[in-house]
Amino acid sequence: MDREFDEGTVQSAEADIYYKIRGRGFPLIFLHGNGEDHTIFEPHVKYFSRYYLTVQIDSRGHGRSSHGKGTLTIEQMAEDVFAVMDALSIRRAAVIGFSDGANIGMQMAVLDQERLAALIAVGGNAFPGGLRPGVFVPMWMQYQFYRAAAAVSSDYAKKKELYRLMVREPQLSGKKLEKVQIPVLILTGNRDMISVRHSRELHQIFRNSELRIFRGADHFAMFAEQNVKGYVRVCMEYLRRIPGVRQAVPERGGQP
Repeated sequence: MDREFDEGTVQSAEADIYYKIRGRGFPLIFLHGNGEDHTIFEPHVKYFSRYYLTVQIDSRGHGRSSHGKGTLTIEQMAEDVFAVMDALSIRRAAVIGFSDGANIGMQMAVLDQERLAALIAVGGNAFPGGLRPGVFVPMWMQYQFYRAAAAVSSDYAKKKELYRLMVREPQLSGKKLEKVQIPVLILTGNRDMISVRHSRELHQIFRNSELRIFRGADHFAMFAEQNVKGYVRVCMEYLRRIPGVRQAVPERGGQP
């Protein structure tokens, strides 16, 4: 598949979902975290688009994607990604998701793992209890404040929805996740807002997974300028080993 560059929107459940395409080759989808948009992956896509057809997506209610009706949910966001894939005639893709984007990727695997060649989940959690208590408690308190203040301000109403995604979702049980057979790479840091214990639990639940814990890394470590090439290299090396994906990835000498 060869697109070079393209952008547009796809209608999904009464929302317009924005996408941006670069490069050529096997499709690699990037899913950002809560309150962000597709641009957070720009430094990484600069490298990946040399070897892949990269697809950056703004999640529903984020960036250039509209909100649509109803409450934001991880499951609907996963369905939105499938809608973009369908519109672009992408039967199967690898996914790199960060934070809520990782959660969306896990939800996609639960809904239809045949559409995913592999999932790289960075700082993801299968349920809110995967957050460190010191992170979850103040987050819950903020959510309660925005719930009470939502009627006063549209900005507070939006923040209420974003915080709800973090304190109420996702709700992916071990029984759902253990059915996932696709290759999954779990990346986290020992200072991540997701507990290391939870990341280890995910590694045990996913039948075909690998776990890498970066020492000294926090939740946003992969976006620090000095870390971009390192994270890209780790992902490239992993994808090279995935049947059907590996031929698109260069040998070590061609990597950043």
